[in-house]
Amino acid sequence: NDFHGLFRLGEFAGDVSVLPPFAEIAKLDAARVLPTRVLVDRAMALARLHLAAAPRTNPIARRAARLDDDLAWLRDQPLGVFHQYAFATVRQVGSCFDLTSAFLNWLEENGQHGLSEAAAAFSRLSTEAKTVQFKLARMARLKRDADIAPHMAQMVAAWDEGMSRLTDRFAH
Repeated sequence: NDFHGLFRLGEFAGDVSVLPPFAEIAKLDAARVLPTRVLVDRAMALARLHLAAAPRTNPIARRAARLDDDLAWLRDQPLGVFHQYAFATVRQVGSCFDLTSAFLNWLEENGQHGLSEAAAAFSRLSTEAKTVQFKLARMARLKRDADIAPHMAQMVAAWDEGMSRLTDRFAH
């Protein structure tokens, strides 16, 4: 059954609720080991590029503004809908800002000073996103309200702080 289910064979052929298996292939034939200094310089250039393309208004605040409507809808949905919602929202936010924090800490450890406070703000944002995800999971499973407004407020504040500190740091 596992084999047939995985490859959507037989009785499982029509189940569109499950994502098909996928594989990612990284071809490293042309990979080169670069000196840390070169990597840091390239990372800083990319950080500047991405910072210039960042939203000018807080996307976490925009999400928080529509959250009451989402929660009223989400509470009454099957658990599978929660998983899709969480994956597309708070899980992505948590993962993104955890990686952002790690990236900024790596830059700091490699001579690019003035990034640790932004890294700490983004780490707090990631932690709050994980808390929101767990509260939403409990809400979806138990079909009762969840108070996530304080956590969303912390996420909004952390985004503002982190982006402000990055903007100040890269303005130099």
